[in-house]
Amino acid sequence: MATQIQELVKSETVSQAREKLARASGELEHLDQRVRELVRERPVATLLAAAFVGHLIGRLFSSATR
Repeated sequence: MATQIQELVKSETVSQAREKLARASGELEHLDQRVRELVRERPVATLLAAAFVGHLIGRLFSSATR
């Protein structure tokens, strides 16, 4: 009886994980589409924003290693 319960719980956990993964995949696809649209609409602004964020990250890591 305990083995059957463990198998049932395990199968429910696996199915829940698959559902969460499917939802997360759909959300990531939606986010990817939105980012692509933003880059197409404003390529210069996104390039400058990416360069600025890269600069900030570089400064953070260079400060942390001192």
